[in-house]
Amino acid sequence: MMDKLSRSWAAVPAKPFVFGYLALYALMLYLLARFESFDPSEPLSVLGILGVGFTFLAWLLTLGLPRIPLRLGKPAAEALAVTVYLLVFAFGFLGWGMSWLKAALPDPRAHMLAVTLAKLLTMVLLPALLLRRFGHPLKEQLRWNFGWRRLGWRLALLAAALMAFQALASGSLKDLSDLHASLPALLIGLPLCFVYLCVDTGLTEEFLFRVVVQTRFAALFRSETAGVVVMAVLFGLAHAPGYYLRAGDAAVGSHPSVLMAAGYAIVLVSVFGFMFGMLWARTRSLGLLVMAHAFTDLLPNTADFMQTWMGAAAPAP
Repeated sequence: MMDKLSRSWAAVPAKPFVFGYLALYALMLYLLARFESFDPSEPLSVLGILGVGFTFLAWLLTLGLPRIPLRLGKPAAEALAVTVYLLVFAFGFLGWGMSWLKAALPDPRAHMLAVTLAKLLTMVLLPALLLRRFGHPLKEQLRWNFGWRRLGWRLALLAAALMAFQALASGSLKDLSDLHASLPALLIGLPLCFVYLCVDTGLTEEFLFRVVVQTRFAALFRSETAGVVVMAVLFGLAHAPGYYLRAGDAAVGSHPSVLMAAGYAIVLVSVFGFMFGMLWARTRSLGLLVMAHAFTDLLPNTADFMQTWMGAAAPAP
């Protein structure tokens, strides 16, 4: 029995990072429940289904793929530069910038276009130019690295699981039904929304947090697991300034406290990074991550996309 426990313990990678994350998660969940009357059932469900279940599925689907080693000449300097940039980005764009865009562009179409362009600037172009200073050409950073024969069936299975989860767990199917849109309109709206999400959330978030952030910390700590954990924490915390500074966010309330903003970012948002972090660590395929991210967001965003761009009727209140 002791031998089995010893082998199981030895098999846990990057123990300080894994158990450090679990301790941070438990602490934040306790503080939210204690001081913010936060119901822990939702974050625990998200942790179990997305953090554990879908991350395990991503691991299963990428078995047998060759491991691609990390090659960074100055991982410490690059990690420091990326962390400073992420701090400026979290407050400057996700905090004040998004608030300014919302007030300056009330028209939904203009707002969506402006936000997407701002994301491409701050989450792709500027960090890519920063890393070019360290000797990483743009072509290398933005390499799609996706082959349908090698990764196509893996993407298809993952997309089916993600969309089935969204269909069951969210109200997205009801929102689409309430549009009373015709079948031809849905057949046009769904792929158009998918392409939009590939750019607006897929490319921007996966490039910044997986290609840029995770790669640097994995190389710094010489551990893919450590890179995934650190990236997940930073991915969550990067959203905290936006929750705190942008009053009226439905997720955290109209005027959240610092604890609520930071705690929500850890116990819910950070969990979403693990599946994508696993995919990046095992495939180094930006294309796979972009499309998987778009499939994750597709059903919850299609109704709003069709209302904004195709003149579909808004769901009845």
